[in-house]
Amino acid sequence: MPRLDTENKGLDLPGRVVVVEVGLRDGLQSEPVTVPTAGKLALLRRLFDAGVRHFEITSFVRPALVPQLADAGEVARGALSLGGGSYAALVPNE
Repeated sequence: MPRLDTENKGLDLPGRVVVVEVGLRDGLQSEPVTVPTAGKLALLRRLFDAGVRHFEITSFVRPALVPQLADAGEVARGALSLGGGSYAALVPNE
């Protein structure tokens, strides 16, 4: 198996990378069956318990266009009750 070259080679790379979990928003928005708010919050809790700390939890869009995200406010409130993490939401322009 070839060895992975991990030398910097003069690139200006950051000292750290933050990975943001987007599954609650991007992963669920096009599911054909609506996942209940409690299910979304249970998923968030499991990810949090597994050590994930940075999330994009939902998107504030018209429920008629993206029914899966109609509970954006409830999901946001539930996420904030966890504390200890970084929670963002997508808010598209008109």
